[in-house]
Amino acid sequence: MSVKSSKGSKADVLPWGLASLDRATKGLHAGQLALVEVSHAGVGRPALALRVVDALALEQGIPLLLVSLEMITQQVLVRLACLHSRIDLLQLYLGKGSETAQEKLKTTLAEISRAPMQIYATPRMTLAELQVETQRSKERRHIRLLIVDGFHLLVPDVPATAGEPRKWRPAIAKGIRQLAKDLKIPALVLHQVTEEAWTSKTSPAARELKVIENEADIVCRLAPHEAFEEQKGRAMQSLITAGMDVVKNDNGKSGKVRLKFLPRFAQFE
Repeated sequence: MSVKSSKGSKADVLPWGLASLDRATKGLHAGQLALVEVSHAGVGRPALALRVVDALALEQGIPLLLVSLEMITQQVLVRLACLHSRIDLLQLYLGKGSETAQEKLKTTLAEISRAPMQIYATPRMTLAELQVETQRSKERRHIRLLIVDGFHLLVPDVPATAGEPRKWRPAIAKGIRQLAKDLKIPALVLHQVTEEAWTSKTSPAARELKVIENEADIVCRLAPHEAFEEQKGRAMQSLITAGMDVVKNDNGKSGKVRLKFLPRFAQFE
């Protein structure tokens, strides 16, 4: 997938793996920062990150680096396997997975181990550490995409500034965007914000978020879901609608995107 930039040269563009989001944003462009914000836990932030990983690394063989600041590596692998092969994640967590599901999980994990992707799971990471790890992955694995799930958990390089997040978080966003430009790859960053940051334009949280958004080329806001039931053949399967607002898009228009979420597999469609 390639497009022409405003200067007329061809730029590498990767898909999100979600058709409606690809149409709205025109994909993930090399050298750009795409920011996805959520205001509530449980909205599907990690699931969205893993859907992109599944679509690119597993389905298309595109090398990438996933940095997860909330889940350990085993959690990432199991969730990715359930998403990829549609294994009931809840049943597995409850210890009620069938022998068939367990065997399917084992087979899928083996498939994932051969995929051109690197998972870096850590509860703490600075911008400098992220830069080093990404540059190393670019040199050794030729990654074409950086995904950071948990931007809000990144910490400043200098501990003395840790008490001033409204100063160092925008600096981290700027650093990630520059990293994407230097390595000529897209950077997809997922960030959990406070609801106040969306609803109050004058609050400190809102002002901080505005500065962060100024560093991004694409800004999407994933709203809380609204459950509904959809008939598929004879089976009634629970689906959830997810409203995605594209509030900034340097590559096209802004607007609303409607996604579907399958809770059983923690999967966006």
